[in-house]
Amino acid sequence: MHIMKQFGNSRAPRVLLRSSTRHGARGLLVAVIAAATVAIVVPAQVASARSVHHATHHAAHHAARHRVRHATTSRVGKTTHYAIIQPVCAPAKPSHWMCFAMRRIEVKKGTPGARPYKLAAGAGTTFAATTGPTATIGPAGGLTPSDLATAYSFNSTATGSSQTVAIVDAYNDPNINADLQTFDTQYGLTTCTTTDGCLTVVNQTGGSTPPSNDTTGWSIEETLDVETVHSVCQKCKVLLVEANSNSFSDLETAVDEAVTLHATEISNSYGGPEGGTTSTDQAAYNHPGVVITASAGDSGYYSWTSFASINQPSAPASFNTVVAVGGTSLYLGQTATRQSESVWDDNGIKDVFGLVQSGATGGGCSTVIPARLWQTALSVWNSTVCGSHRLVSDISADADPLTGFDIYDSYNCGGSCP
Repeated sequence: MHIMKQFGNSRAPRVLLRSSTRHGARGLLVAVIAAATVAIVVPAQVASARSVHHATHHAAHHAARHRVRHATTSRVGKTTHYAIIQPVCAPAKPSHWMCFAMRRIEVKKGTPGARPYKLAAGAGTTFAATTGPTATIGPAGGLTPSDLATAYSFNSTATGSSQTVAIVDAYNDPNINADLQTFDTQYGLTTCTTTDGCLTVVNQTGGSTPPSNDTTGWSIEETLDVETVHSVCQKCKVLLVEANSNSFSDLETAVDEAVTLHATEISNSYGGPEGGTTSTDQAAYNHPGVVITASAGDSGYYSWTSFASINQPSAPASFNTVVAVGGTSLYLGQTATRQSESVWDDNGIKDVFGLVQSGATGGGCSTVIPARLWQTALSVWNSTVCGSHRLVSDISADADPLTGFDIYDSYNCGGSCP
């Protein structure tokens, strides 16, 4: 796996975590990509009876709720596209975490806030290009399972039969099992269902009675996480633990339950300012022998774009028992060959006042969590200017919505869903 060494946005220090766990690089790879990736959004209305691949692979929301023009098969093939970027979940209230999925919504040139982007060089949207195990572009113009495997140099079917990757999210997605099967069929992946034992869905105490159905956007995060994990490790078992809410306590209970159910890796794609956390919160993410990853966030270095004087990285990524996952922008050629990969900062270098809201990887020096020896012992540590405090992030993978991952999500989380 190619591991990017940048952290936060262009202002962040550069330090590489050298992780050593009993589960090895495969476990870290799976959890890292799950924590980093973001969804491409194209609605059901894009599909037609003649376009089966669109019908079976649209992402998250319905156009009626956004009232914008989305990509069609003919438009996807153009060289330059324009999109606005929106977070899937609304900002969380105190003592609650926010999910860190973002969506790319294609719009016309000139739409306020629109950013230009290009698809992979030479990419087309024929049925052959978007279908099967060697698909080079998703139906919505995003990355595919094959793209991730080629770009990060791994074999998704080589190992993993002894691993259980847990995904911790809030609320219930009632369509997760069926949607994963549709996703698998689209790309010719090994089938993963609740019937064959590959996918297990439990509530935060390990029971089979789900929490309330999602109405806030977390179900999109769940879909992205589950489909990404299965894409990266087809032989891994996937354990989805759905918390009753996005509160600190409920999600922490879910993390503890994932450990109880023998997860070997736990992916957490959510967070918030570390200043509101306590030692109790930190303890929930301290399970030696289990790889626990957490997203560094989508609001830039020190949460620069969140319209508040936060000046601190996101927790639980900032906890020194967690592998903090930052984000990159990954650009591929038609055959998924790596053209470039750099720090994700769609806000741009001119965002002096934090007014741009297109997303950038989180990061920064913790204000409360001490650094451990695996960081401070590095020869470049003094250049981070973190002193004795923890540095976020540790490792990075693609997280830019403009270079994001196609998902399939049929669940409509309602009118109140962002």
